[in-house]
Amino acid sequence: MGGWRWGLLAEWTRLSRRWDIGLVCALVLAACVAMYVGAFRAAVDVMGVGNPGSWGPVPGAPPPDDWFLAAMLSLRGPYAFPANLLTVLDYAWLLPVVGVYTAVVTVGGDFGWGTVRPILIARRSRAAFLAQRSVAIAVVVSVCLAVLVAAGPVIQIAFGAFAGERFPAPGLPLGTFAAVLGVRLVTALAFAAVAVFLAVATRSVSGGFALTAAFTAVNLGLQSLPPGGAAGVLRDLTLSGSAAAVLDRLRPAPLDVVVDYDVGALVPAAHQPLAPQHSLPPELAAAALLAWLVAAVAAAAWRLSSMDITE
Repeated sequence: MGGWRWGLLAEWTRLSRRWDIGLVCALVLAACVAMYVGAFRAAVDVMGVGNPGSWGPVPGAPPPDDWFLAAMLSLRGPYAFPANLLTVLDYAWLLPVVGVYTAVVTVGGDFGWGTVRPILIARRSRAAFLAQRSVAIAVVVSVCLAVLVAAGPVIQIAFGAFAGERFPAPGLPLGTFAAVLGVRLVTALAFAAVAVFLAVATRSVSGGFALTAAFTAVNLGLQSLPPGGAAGVLRDLTLSGSAAAVLDRLRPAPLDVVVDYDVGALVPAAHQPLAPQHSLPPELAAAALLAWLVAAVAAAAWRLSSMDITE
């Protein structure tokens, strides 16, 4: 147990000194926050109702009606705590970038720098080396995910302090939040595990990135397959497709709304975007997503255990 603990500490020390990993994490989180803020601005500005920061009365005009203020608040519901803990996860699809980059530059880097052999001699267990490295990668991804979730309430506070925004007090479906959080985490870890396997298979950083990029391109290309029949099943069995098949059931797209001044309320728009169609039920899609993670970890462990280490 002591050796395992020291191994994890060593891995974390190595990762904490990689400024490039910290930079990638910061850039990915900044991109997620920027998309969240952009979505907020687009969502609250419906046909002139609820422009960000537009709570004050127009000079020389009567104060807005109560229904108008209620409509403004309702538009901000998904971006108000605690509901925004779930909303901000809609932009966590970029987190696999963190897992892939961390996996390739650390595992592939051990081969490129020739440090994998002395590490394995010191630890005497290839399985322990891979497990400790995988845990360290998972910690990096999990910390980024936690920071992203925490960004929702922080952004709300900033909007209130600097833009005079007001927000309602919506609820949070804890079961849905936990499920979406789990899917986002498993998806990022599955991509990282695939990257670990490909970095081990190619024994290099460049090869790991090249094959991971090719895998991602094929994976995303299959998302253009039609949703029905065997093609739809194949699409939903891919790594991205299985995650989407679960998330689209957990997080249906919100209705597009317009202002009806005669009724004095926001009403659903006449034309709504088509809901995503999937061939697999969410339970099977979740099983497929977990299978990707387990299979990638098993493949990496098999490849590392069966190769001759000459570096």
